[in-house]
Amino acid sequence: MLFRIVRINGDGTIRIVTDGSVGKSKFNEYKDLGEKYPSGEEYLGYTYKTRIGYRIGKESDDEASMEVVSTDSYYFSDKVTIDRINGEYTLVNPVLHTGEECFNNKELCEGKYTQFSDSPKKNDRLYKITEFISEENVKYKYYHYSGEPYYDLNSSNDSTIKKYLDGWYSKYMMKYDSLFVSTRYCNDTTSSPGLTIYYGSIKRVETHNPSYICPETDKTYGGEYILKVGLLSGDEAAFAGGLYFCAETDFYLSGTSEIKILMSPVDYIRSINYTFGINEKGRLYAIAMGSYNDVVPVLNLRKDITFTKGVGTKEDPYTIIVE
Repeated sequence: MLFRIVRINGDGTIRIVTDGSVGKSKFNEYKDLGEKYPSGEEYLGYTYKTRIGYRIGKESDDEASMEVVSTDSYYFSDKVTIDRINGEYTLVNPVLHTGEECFNNKELCEGKYTQFSDSPKKNDRLYKITEFISEENVKYKYYHYSGEPYYDLNSSNDSTIKKYLDGWYSKYMMKYDSLFVSTRYCNDTTSSPGLTIYYGSIKRVETHNPSYICPETDKTYGGEYILKVGLLSGDEAAFAGGLYFCAETDFYLSGTSEIKILMSPVDYIRSINYTFGINEKGRLYAIAMGSYNDVVPVLNLRKDITFTKGVGTKEDPYTIIVE
């Protein structure tokens, strides 16, 4: 099997990548958790926690008002319980009051929680009364479940691509295991907030400012890993000569196969996940996380490895004697 030398790492180990694809895989599987919890950004992590819902209970910043029927009764309560999995609220020991009662005795309802319902069942809506303006008009703030994802922090899941690479290494490279060392791989999941989540690597690659430093993430998924086998990051592909979406370049990652999966996420747009890929013409661009593409594993040779012969060309590659 032929490899290409990527670089000499800072600790003297030698980073290498297979000369061509060893097979095809998705980066990860889409896992739809239902209408409230569509495929999440965590699936762009090389490993990730299990999502069990959203963090709910976030109060709206703005007040709103609505009309109520003064003679209708609604349940009010000082406390609520939260079902994070289903995104629902339940009033605790609720009491029925009419709009007329609330206006005439404001302490009964102002500052209380309600769902503007005469049934105390679970509901995905929750309101906190700020003022009864009249018997038929009320000001409130609402709560919602569309905040940040909520995860089982004791869980751990491997992405599809990690399972593929671990399986490949176990099957084909374990007999050479003593040649390789565990070292750093970067699945940079740092991002800026917004409707579309853009991850750190795409910002650096777009501005032609790649880095070998993997930023510390505040996410429950991704980040820096110490592994025997992994993938190149978007930054590493850019250092090698890859350009994002705008050119065709000729270097060691181009021409060897079709689209190759890289380890860096690009963005997350309305429940659609994208990761970096590089095509046979050396162009870096975003590929759908759930699409099948070529896998080019990355390994790291021990720093004391000696090449016994060869000049480093494809016709006369460097050779390591394995005893």
